[in-house]
Amino acid sequence: MTIPFIALTMIVALIPVMGMIDALQAIGVALAILAVALATTAFFVPAVALSRFTRLIHPALIAVLAAPALWMVLQLLPMPARSLDNQIWASAASALNRPLTGAITVDIGATLLSLVQYCMVAATMLVAAAVALDRKHATNLLYLLIAVTTVTAAQLVVIELGLFDRAQADAEELTLITVMGVVLSCAAALNIYDQLPRPSKARRASTPPVAIFAAACVAFLICATALLIRSETGPIVAALFGITAQGAIFAIHRWSPGPWGKAGLAVSVIVILFGAVALVPIRQNVDFAIAWSMQSPIATERMLTDVPFAGTGAGTYEALLPIYRDASSNANQAPTAAAVITIELGRAFFGSLIIAIFCCAWLLFRRSLTRRQDYVFAGAGATMLAMTPLLLFVNGGLLGLGASLLVSIVGGVAFGQSLSSREGFAPLSQTASPHASPMTGAPSALWPRGALSLLALVLIAQATWILGAEAYELGRHRFIREAISANTPDDDIRRAAAFAAVRGDLWTKSVRARIARREADTATKPSFDSSLAGEDLKSALRYAPHRSDAWLMLALLAERDKLAGYDIGALLKMSYYTAPNDMTLLPLRLGAALRAETKALDPELQDMIRRDIGVVVTRQPELRPALVAAYRSASPPQRSIAERLISEVDPDYLRSLRTP
Repeated sequence: MTIPFIALTMIVALIPVMGMIDALQAIGVALAILAVALATTAFFVPAVALSRFTRLIHPALIAVLAAPALWMVLQLLPMPARSLDNQIWASAASALNRPLTGAITVDIGATLLSLVQYCMVAATMLVAAAVALDRKHATNLLYLLIAVTTVTAAQLVVIELGLFDRAQADAEELTLITVMGVVLSCAAALNIYDQLPRPSKARRASTPPVAIFAAACVAFLICATALLIRSETGPIVAALFGITAQGAIFAIHRWSPGPWGKAGLAVSVIVILFGAVALVPIRQNVDFAIAWSMQSPIATERMLTDVPFAGTGAGTYEALLPIYRDASSNANQAPTAAAVITIELGRAFFGSLIIAIFCCAWLLFRRSLTRRQDYVFAGAGATMLAMTPLLLFVNGGLLGLGASLLVSIVGGVAFGQSLSSREGFAPLSQTASPHASPMTGAPSALWPRGALSLLALVLIAQATWILGAEAYELGRHRFIREAISANTPDDDIRRAAAFAAVRGDLWTKSVRARIARREADTATKPSFDSSLAGEDLKSALRYAPHRSDAWLMLALLAERDKLAGYDIGALLKMSYYTAPNDMTLLPLRLGAALRAETKALDPELQDMIRRDIGVVVTRQPELRPALVAAYRSASPPQRSIAERLISEVDPDYLRSLRTP
């Protein structure tokens, strides 16, 4: 298990910096590392050890792990009935004047990326469970996790003291990782303290228990200090619950109370939990998913009101935000993870998820009580899972890459050490002779080898899909994130889009790069195939019909290059529908709408133009030059319509606009 342990150590070591590096590249590298770890586990771990691994991983846990992945796959599949897919697909098909196969999700690429990230998290848990079969590896992982969470807590302190740019890190995710650090350090300290009065020779390793206990206490103080400086009620309540639960488990093992004593401890923990939760301020008359949020997420409230039964697709929260966001708001961060899961996967799924998490926590809690020694692993896992529903309602940090990986590793270690080798399992030292082949052993180990090998192949395919597109996009060793100059290698982005196939963001970025190059190289007049750009934009909208910028670019191409088969008005209306309050698109969209060569402007489009004019004149005066340019470039029929619309908003401004 050396290679899987090293692989897991590499992933844990990356957690403190994952918020500062490219998320897709981090996911791709992590997938490749996990694929190697799973393949090593499948082919080189003794058969009896794998048999023990499968008995530790309860079938209910396998079902819990598989359910979200299957639900995301269902969201990706073409829906046979229009009533099942999202209504945006029908609107997109009408605007493009071509049939589109609808799905539950509104962004195929975003949901597929979310599926890939979830597979990474699930694989991390399985690798952690396999590595934790060895008690020494499990202990080392626990100490490594405590070190990582302590470093994260120190980062949070630096951020709160104003010594580090907040934009460079997700403070909400760091806060939740710090809460987990409180739980892990508390569990380790109690475990060592439980051993101090009666240390055995086997436990007198190179590091004395007193030193480990002191280190755990220091880590606890650093994490607790970070939470107090942060001063958020929700995370502090979650940390107090974790400490209380760990203390109850310690008391049960320390003093071995009878059934009534255990029941009293359980009731005390529940009373303390509900009492602490009552201290958290709750916003009235809002959806329960955002009731504990300290923000005022008006856009999220609207999204929760409109959420369909099957959700809008995993990973689509940010994609839908421009549709519901006000012009005065530019926030992209989700208020709570509960709101994001509810919107993306549906209310029924979220409710089932909460029930499944509590069931797994109860399973680990029961197993922790059956162990005489090393109960800290299962106890910490049970506490972490029991805290998870509470953390989901605090903020959106739990969906971050680092926090989700941390939860999966803790859960894997907890299940790997949830039962002792004497409880129906052969010790690892007796699983195989030194000269035996790893493939020999119990027949029950054959199916887990096949399952782990298949999962490793899936991870390799996913890593190739992500890293391949990233390699093309980074072409010539340039970090291309926005197409803003003539030197942008747009061909590389198009190759990345073609490689990723279903990612609408890359198809849109490719066309934006080519348009930017054409606009910048007016002297050299680079070759530009407008029909090819139109096809690429249709590919973007085929997989991501919510992209307002793609609809606008297609309308501008159809207007400028006279592309046949497009209704410019319909394209502009889709751009308005999908981002009505995006101020970055307003100048181009308003100009295109006023230049549209139609006999009579669509009444619905007139209302959209009137709204944009009202925003510019009354609320966004810095955009008035764009309105002037659009007015002066408008065709005579549209100019008269624009004058009528402007006069309805501000007659005085119309007179100044007419003045040369």
